[in-house]
Amino acid sequence: TEEFWTKAISSLNIPAGIEELNNQWIDGYKLIDGTRDLILELKKAGLPQYYLSDNVRERVDRLNQKTGFLEWFDGGLFSFEVDVRKPNPRFYELGIERTKVLPTETFFVDDKLSALEPAKKMGIYTILFISPEECRVELRNLGLL
Repeated sequence: TEEFWTKAISSLNIPAGIEELNNQWIDGYKLIDGTRDLILELKKAGLPQYYLSDNVRERVDRLNQKTGFLEWFDGGLFSFEVDVRKPNPRFYELGIERTKVLPTETFFVDDKLSALEPAKKMGIYTILFISPEECRVELRNLGLL
C-alpha cells in the first residue's frame, strides 16, 4: 500500500499524504442502493449466496465494519486470499472448489463483461449487473425469485 501511494503521489504530483489518500480510496467504495435487499431476497428464497471479489483486504474490512455485508453471504473468496484475480479462470475454479456448488447449478453476477466470460466457459450462468432492479428481472425470468 505504501509503495503504491508513494509512486502515485510522486508521478501525479498529488498534494496529499499516503494515509489520507488510502482512506479516501477505501471509504469511497459505496454499496449500490438495493443490492443488499436483492441478496437477502435471494437468501430468503433458499439460494445460498457466495461472493467472488477482487477487493483488497483493507477495503473489505472497512466496508464490513460499516455494513456487516459478510453476514449476508454463506461464504466466498477474495482474490487477496489466493493471489489470483478475475478474469483468471483459476479464481473461478477456486470459488467452485470452496463453495462445493456445481458450475451448472450456479449463477454469477458481475458488472464487468470480462469477468463473466471465464465463468460462462465453465458452464456457469452469468448475469451482467447493471442495477439491482434489472438483476432482479433477470432472476425472475430464470424462476429464481
